[in-house]
Amino acid sequence: MSHVPSEPVSAEKYVRKYYPKPKGLSAGDHIENEKEEDQEEEEEDKDMGSQEEQLQAVIQALTPFPLVPKSSLQEAWPREYGAPKPKEQESQEVHSHRVPLLANLTFAPALEHALSNNEVDKLEVLISTPDRATETIKILRAQVPFHDAAFHLLKGIIQDQKMTSVDLSGFHISEDQIITLFSG
Repeated sequence: MSHVPSEPVSAEKYVRKYYPKPKGLSAGDHIENEKEEDQEEEEEDKDMGSQEEQLQAVIQALTPFPLVPKSSLQEAWPREYGAPKPKEQESQEVHSHRVPLLANLTFAPALEHALSNNEVDKLEVLISTPDRATETIKILRAQVPFHDAAFHLLKGIIQDQKMTSVDLSGFHISEDQIITLFSG
């Protein structure tokens, strides 16, 4: 992945991305424990004060070191660092991570089973779509020997898809089957 480095993120900005400043606190302010009438507020302030003091220590410790450029953070975590992906890229990622349909996973084994048991008539409805016809032809090419069931399936695909030319290379088809295929 290539990207053009931009200015490094400051330690303050980096830490504040995950731990925002408490309300009413400006840059450089340290929280001091103030006595309040309400005991719960005082406890919260102490907790917030101690956390803020720890964060200030972390910020001070990180300040001398250059941190990752913002462009790198945007590339790695686009939602957090405000670099939305183009819609086209998002849709491609969604499609590439989608779980395949069960029908797509089971089609080839089902067809091979039907061919070996001479039961292809049960699959003719599935094979009638152009996508399935292409996949079926690939499977038929691998059939050795080329039984009658495979032959009738191939002939049906050629007729259903109204194919005017067919590449028979790779098929283990007999001369008689070729003649029958194109004789009507």
